[in-house]
Amino acid sequence: MLPNEGEKIEFEPERLNMIKAAAEPHRMRILVALLEKEGTITSLSKSLNYSKQLLIHHLGVLEKNRLVLKRRVENAEVYSISEAAKIIVSEVLKIHSRMEEVESPRVAAGAETRVVTEPALRRTDSFLKLMPLIIGVSVALFASVRGVLEGQPLWILSGTLVGVCLYVIVSKLIRHALTS
Repeated sequence: MLPNEGEKIEFEPERLNMIKAAAEPHRMRILVALLEKEGTITSLSKSLNYSKQLLIHHLGVLEKNRLVLKRRVENAEVYSISEAAKIIVSEVLKIHSRMEEVESPRVAAGAETRVVTEPALRRTDSFLKLMPLIIGVSVALFASVRGVLEGQPLWILSGTLVGVCLYVIVSKLIRHALTS
């Protein structure tokens, strides 16, 4: 609700700090996960595919800003979402769903702008997921052909190793880019 004209707005620093802490994408994903079900570092790490160190850092920030609650159950620390965080998350999710209704993904194409459909976005994701395999196999295949043609078995071995390394590196980079 917007204030009336001339009405002074008072911002509570504590509430603004809570919103700021929740606004970080990793923390928002953690809060949404806790909204569905409370969890431990291990369970959250598995469900969100985050490292434990990353979770510990973000849960510490969320706990400091009173967005998550921590309690000990036997040997485990169980995290749950606070009431203030539930309000913040629900408002963010409402705004997010309204924004999706209003905006559709657009890509500039020269002077004109065209709407990118969901299948086109999925095709891009599929291609990105195949890219590491294409790169790794291409390098290994090139080195193998050259090794066979020149009678150099080390080309075959080194090309295969470089192909595997490139596959691992590129797949991690793409996975990181897609989750960021």
